[in-house]
Amino acid sequence: MDSSREKLSDLLHGSALPPPPRMRAMIYGVLAAVISVIAVVMAALAHDIRVGHLIAGVGALVGIAVIRRGGYGKSLAIFSAAITLVAIPIAYFATFWFVTTGWCTEANHASNKTSAVVWQQLDNPTNEQIYEFASDHGFPLTTFESFKHYPGQMLAWVAENDPTLEEWRDWEHANQSFIAYLNFSVSTADYGLLIVALLLAAGIVMLRTAKLEDSAKQKAIARRQESRNPDL
Repeated sequence: MDSSREKLSDLLHGSALPPPPRMRAMIYGVLAAVISVIAVVMAALAHDIRVGHLIAGVGALVGIAVIRRGGYGKSLAIFSAAITLVAIPIAYFATFWFVTTGWCTEANHASNKTSAVVWQQLDNPTNEQIYEFASDHGFPLTTFESFKHYPGQMLAWVAENDPTLEEWRDWEHANQSFIAYLNFSVSTADYGLLIVALLLAAGIVMLRTAKLEDSAKQKAIARRQESRNPDL
C-alpha cells in the first residue's frame, strides 16, 4: 500500500477531532445532574409521581449539558453515564428523606398518639385485628408481618414514650430504612428505566461525537482532494 493510501486509511479510521474541553463539559454535566435531581424530587413530591418514571430525564439532561458545553468523545460519554448513575440514587434518597419528614406533621403526631393507645391494647394482635386496625386508623397494609414492624413498632414506641413532635421525627429518621423504601417503591420496570437513563446520557454524547467525527473527516477529505488536485 502506498503512503497516500495509508494516510487516507488513517484519516478514515482514526480520530479527526481535537481533544474536547473536558473540564468545562464535566462541570456542566455535574450541574445538570444536581438540577435534574432537584427537579425529580420536587415533581415526585408535588405530583405524587414515582421517581422511577422520571429518571430517564436525568440521563438526557446530563448528556445534553455535556454536549452543549462542547463535550464529546468516549471518555465524556462514560463520565455522563457515571454521573447519572450517582445522581439517580441521590434522587431516591432525597425523596425518601422528604417523604419521611413530610409524614411527621402535627396532625399525624396527634393521630398516632390516639392510634398508639389502641394498638397497645391489642397485645399480640391476630391478622384479623391488624386488618381492622389498619382500616380504622388509615394505615396502609401490605403484609401482616410488615405491619407489625412498621407502623407497629412505631406505635408501641409512641405509646410507651409519649414523644414530642421533634422526638417522633427524630425516631422516624433513625428507624426508617432506605433499603425498605427502595424495596417498596422500586419495580422491575424502574431498573429498565435506569438502564435507559444511562444509555441516554452516554448515547447523546456518542451521537454528537459521531456527527462531529463525520463532519471533520468529510472536511479533511475535501481538503486532501483539493491539495492533490489544485486545478479543480
